[in-house]
Amino acid sequence: MFDFSIREILPHIYHLHFESAYDLAMHFLRSSEYYESPKFHRKIFTLVDYMEWYAKERGEGAFTYTKDWSGFNVPSWALRKVRAADIQDLNKYDQRMFTLIDWIEERESSDYYFIGTSSAGYARTDEEDEEDVLDHEIAHALYTVNADYRSEVKRLFLEWDRNPGHKGEELESAKEVLKEMGYHETTIKDEIHAYCATDLADELEGVISKKEMKPFQKLFKEFKGKGVREA
Repeated sequence: MFDFSIREILPHIYHLHFESAYDLAMHFLRSSEYYESPKFHRKIFTLVDYMEWYAKERGEGAFTYTKDWSGFNVPSWALRKVRAADIQDLNKYDQRMFTLIDWIEERESSDYYFIGTSSAGYARTDEEDEEDVLDHEIAHALYTVNADYRSEVKRLFLEWDRNPGHKGEELESAKEVLKEMGYHETTIKDEIHAYCATDLADELEGVISKKEMKPFQKLFKEFKGKGVREA
Protein backbone atom coordinates (compact mmCIF):
# COMPACT_ATOMS: atom_id res chain seq x y z
CA MET A 1 0.00 0.00 0.00
CA PHE A 2 1.03 3.59 -0.58
CA ASP A 3 1.68 5.72 2.49
CA PHE A 4 0.20 9.09 1.57
CA SER A 5 -2.39 11.71 2.47
CA ILE A 6 -4.43 14.23 0.51
CA ARG A 7 -5.92 17.48 1.77
CA GLU A 8 -7.32 20.69 0.34
CA ILE A 9 -4.51 22.96 1.49
CA LEU A 10 -6.21 26.06 -0.03
CA PRO A 11 -9.50 26.29 -1.94
CA HIS A 12 -9.19 24.18 -5.13
CA ILE A 13 -5.56 23.29 -4.31
CA TYR A 14 -5.02 19.66 -3.23
CA HIS A 15 -1.78 18.61 -1.61
CA LEU A 16 -0.74 14.98 -2.04
CA HIS A 17 1.91 14.13 0.54
CA PHE A 18 3.87 10.86 0.27
CA GLU A 19 6.32 9.30 2.68
CA SER A 20 8.30 7.88 -0.23
CA ALA A 21 9.92 10.12 -2.84
CA TYR A 22 9.69 7.24 -5.30
CA ASP A 23 5.93 6.85 -4.80
CA LEU A 24 5.47 10.61 -5.19
CA ALA A 25 7.31 10.72 -8.50
CA MET A 26 5.65 7.62 -9.95
CA HIS A 27 2.15 8.86 -9.10
CA PHE A 28 2.76 12.23 -10.76
CA LEU A 29 4.99 11.20 -13.68
CA ARG A 30 2.29 10.56 -16.27
CA SER A 31 0.31 13.77 -15.76
CA SER A 32 3.25 16.01 -14.89
CA GLU A 33 5.14 15.14 -18.06
CA TYR A 34 1.97 15.50 -20.13
CA TYR A 35 1.75 19.00 -18.69
CA GLU A 36 5.33 20.29 -18.90
CA SER A 37 7.77 17.84 -20.46
CA PRO A 38 9.92 19.36 -23.22
CA LYS A 39 9.55 16.08 -25.16
CA PHE A 40 6.16 14.65 -24.20
CA HIS A 41 4.07 17.81 -23.69
CA ARG A 42 0.40 16.96 -24.40
CA LYS A 43 1.38 13.43 -25.44
CA ILE A 44 0.31 10.06 -24.11
CA PHE A 45 3.39 7.87 -23.82
CA THR A 46 4.48 4.50 -22.50
CA LEU A 47 6.70 4.47 -19.44
CA VAL A 48 9.36 2.51 -21.32
CA ASP A 49 9.56 5.21 -24.00
CA TYR A 50 9.70 7.93 -21.37
CA MET A 51 12.33 6.15 -19.29
CA GLU A 52 14.55 5.57 -22.30
CA TRP A 53 14.35 9.22 -23.31
CA TYR A 54 14.91 10.51 -19.78
CA ALA A 55 17.88 8.24 -19.14
CA LYS A 56 19.52 9.44 -22.33
CA GLU A 57 18.68 13.14 -22.11
CA ARG A 58 18.58 13.83 -18.38
CA GLY A 59 20.01 10.92 -16.40
CA GLU A 60 23.38 10.33 -18.05
CA GLY A 61 22.33 6.81 -18.97
CA ALA A 62 20.25 6.03 -15.86
CA PHE A 63 16.60 6.66 -15.05
CA THR A 64 17.04 9.15 -12.20
CA TYR A 65 13.61 10.80 -12.40
CA THR A 66 12.48 9.70 -8.94
CA LYS A 67 15.56 11.32 -7.38
CA ASP A 68 15.71 14.44 -9.55
CA TRP A 69 12.36 16.03 -8.68
CA SER A 70 11.22 16.74 -5.14
CA GLY A 71 7.88 18.44 -5.92
CA PHE A 72 5.15 18.30 -8.55
CA ASN A 73 2.26 20.46 -9.73
CA VAL A 74 -0.43 19.67 -12.31
CA PRO A 75 -3.56 21.67 -13.26
CA SER A 76 -6.91 19.94 -13.59
CA TRP A 77 -7.05 20.24 -17.38
CA ALA A 78 -3.94 18.06 -17.70
CA LEU A 79 -5.18 15.59 -15.10
CA ARG A 80 -8.46 15.24 -16.99
CA LYS A 81 -6.73 14.71 -20.34
CA VAL A 82 -4.55 11.92 -18.98
CA ARG A 83 -7.47 10.38 -17.10
CA ALA A 84 -9.52 10.18 -20.31
CA ALA A 85 -6.70 8.79 -22.45
CA ASP A 86 -6.28 5.23 -23.67
CA ILE A 87 -3.12 4.29 -21.78
CA GLN A 88 -1.63 1.02 -22.99
CA ASP A 89 0.66 0.35 -20.03
CA LEU A 90 -1.56 1.39 -17.14
CA ASN A 91 0.02 0.62 -13.76
CA LYS A 92 -0.87 0.76 -10.07
CA TYR A 93 0.38 4.34 -9.73
CA ASP A 94 -1.85 5.50 -12.59
CA GLN A 95 -4.82 3.65 -11.13
CA ARG A 96 -4.38 5.26 -7.72
CA MET A 97 -3.99 8.72 -9.29
CA PHE A 98 -7.12 8.17 -11.40
CA THR A 99 -9.07 7.19 -8.28
CA LEU A 100 -8.01 10.47 -6.64
CA ILE A 101 -8.93 12.47 -9.75
CA ASP A 102 -12.38 10.84 -9.85
CA TRP A 103 -12.90 11.62 -6.18
CA ILE A 104 -11.98 15.28 -6.59
CA GLU A 105 -14.07 15.61 -9.76
CA GLU A 106 -17.12 14.75 -7.65
CA ARG A 107 -16.25 17.59 -5.26
CA GLU A 108 -15.18 20.30 -7.68
CA SER A 109 -17.27 22.32 -10.13
CA SER A 110 -14.37 24.54 -11.24
CA ASP A 111 -10.71 24.19 -12.11
CA TYR A 112 -8.47 22.76 -9.43
CA TYR A 113 -4.84 21.84 -8.91
CA PHE A 114 -2.81 18.88 -7.62
CA ILE A 115 0.52 19.51 -5.92
CA GLY A 116 2.78 16.84 -4.48
CA THR A 117 5.68 16.56 -2.02
CA SER A 118 7.25 13.82 0.09
CA SER A 119 8.82 13.50 3.51
CA ALA A 120 11.88 11.86 1.99
CA GLY A 121 12.09 14.09 -1.07
CA TYR A 122 15.42 14.38 -2.83
CA ALA A 123 16.35 18.06 -2.54
CA ARG A 124 18.24 19.61 -5.43
CA THR A 125 20.15 21.82 -2.98
CA ASP A 126 21.41 21.20 0.53
CA GLU A 127 19.30 24.06 1.89
CA GLU A 128 16.03 22.93 0.28
CA ASP A 129 13.43 21.30 2.54
CA GLU A 130 9.86 20.09 2.08
CA GLU A 131 8.31 23.37 3.23
CA ASP A 132 10.30 25.25 0.57
CA VAL A 133 9.22 22.79 -2.10
CA LEU A 134 5.59 22.97 -0.96
CA ASP A 135 5.59 26.77 -1.17
CA HIS A 136 7.00 26.56 -4.69
CA GLU A 137 4.22 24.21 -5.79
CA ILE A 138 1.57 26.36 -4.07
CA ALA A 139 2.81 29.36 -6.07
CA HIS A 140 2.15 27.43 -9.28
CA ALA A 141 -1.32 26.49 -8.11
CA LEU A 142 -2.21 30.03 -7.08
CA TYR A 143 -1.12 31.29 -10.50
CA THR A 144 -3.70 29.03 -12.12
CA VAL A 145 -6.69 29.01 -9.75
CA ASN A 146 -6.54 32.61 -8.50
CA ALA A 147 -7.34 35.32 -11.03
CA ASP A 148 -6.22 38.17 -8.77
CA TYR A 149 -2.86 36.56 -8.02
CA ARG A 150 -2.24 35.81 -11.71
CA SER A 151 -3.07 39.41 -12.61
CA GLU A 152 -0.62 40.75 -10.02
CA VAL A 153 2.14 38.42 -11.23
CA LYS A 154 1.62 39.64 -14.79
CA ARG A 155 1.78 43.22 -13.53
CA LEU A 156 5.14 42.51 -11.90
CA PHE A 157 6.45 41.06 -15.15
CA LEU A 158 5.27 44.16 -17.03
CA GLU A 159 7.05 46.41 -14.56
CA TRP A 160 10.12 44.27 -14.99
CA ASP A 161 10.00 44.59 -18.78
CA ARG A 162 9.55 48.37 -18.54
CA ASN A 163 12.57 48.81 -16.31
CA PRO A 164 15.15 50.58 -18.51
CA GLY A 165 17.95 48.74 -16.73
CA HIS A 166 16.68 45.33 -17.83
CA LYS A 167 16.14 45.55 -21.59
CA GLY A 168 14.54 42.10 -21.33
CA GLU A 169 17.92 40.44 -20.85
CA GLU A 170 17.28 38.95 -17.40
CA LEU A 171 13.95 37.45 -18.41
CA GLU A 172 15.38 35.89 -21.57
CA SER A 173 18.36 34.52 -19.66
CA ALA A 174 16.05 33.05 -17.04
CA LYS A 175 13.97 31.38 -19.75
CA GLU A 176 17.06 29.70 -21.18
CA VAL A 177 18.13 28.49 -17.74
CA LEU A 178 14.75 26.91 -17.09
CA LYS A 179 14.65 25.26 -20.51
CA GLU A 180 17.98 23.67 -19.64
CA MET A 181 16.45 22.49 -16.37
CA GLY A 182 13.86 20.54 -18.38
CA TYR A 183 10.71 22.68 -18.52
CA HIS A 184 8.43 23.08 -21.52
CA GLU A 185 8.29 26.57 -23.01
CA THR A 186 4.58 26.93 -22.20
CA THR A 187 5.28 26.82 -18.45
CA ILE A 188 8.50 28.87 -18.40
CA LYS A 189 7.01 32.18 -17.25
CA ASP A 190 5.02 30.46 -14.51
CA GLU A 191 8.23 28.70 -13.43
CA ILE A 192 10.17 31.97 -13.32
CA HIS A 193 7.46 33.48 -11.14
CA ALA A 194 7.39 30.46 -8.80
CA TYR A 195 11.17 30.39 -8.42
CA CYS A 196 11.22 34.14 -7.76
CA ALA A 197 8.39 33.83 -5.25
CA THR A 198 10.19 31.13 -3.26
CA ASP A 199 13.88 31.78 -4.07
CA LEU A 200 14.38 28.06 -4.71
CA ALA A 201 16.60 27.83 -7.81
CA ASP A 202 20.34 28.07 -7.43
CA GLU A 203 20.46 27.96 -11.22
CA LEU A 204 18.96 31.48 -11.35
CA GLU A 205 21.62 32.95 -9.06
CA GLY A 206 23.38 35.69 -10.98
CA VAL A 207 20.54 35.85 -13.52
CA ILE A 208 17.84 37.37 -11.29
CA SER A 209 18.91 39.35 -8.24
CA LYS A 210 17.49 38.90 -4.74
CA LYS A 211 16.15 42.45 -4.97
CA GLU A 212 14.23 41.63 -8.14
CA MET A 213 12.73 38.54 -6.53
CA LYS A 214 11.42 40.35 -3.45
CA PRO A 215 8.19 41.76 -5.00
CA PHE A 216 7.22 38.23 -6.09
CA GLN A 217 7.96 36.88 -2.61
CA LYS A 218 5.90 39.60 -0.95
CA LEU A 219 2.99 38.95 -3.30
CA PHE A 220 3.10 35.20 -2.72
CA LYS A 221 3.10 35.54 1.08
CA GLU A 222 0.15 37.91 0.90
CA PHE A 223 -2.01 35.60 -1.20
CA LYS A 224 -0.95 32.41 0.53
CA GLY A 225 -2.00 33.99 3.78
CA LYS A 226 -5.47 35.05 2.72
CA GLY A 227 -6.47 32.09 0.54
CA VAL A 228 -7.71 32.09 -3.03
CA ARG A 229 -10.63 33.26 -5.10
CA GLU A 230 -11.98 31.34 -8.07
CA ALA A 231 -10.63 32.36 -11.48
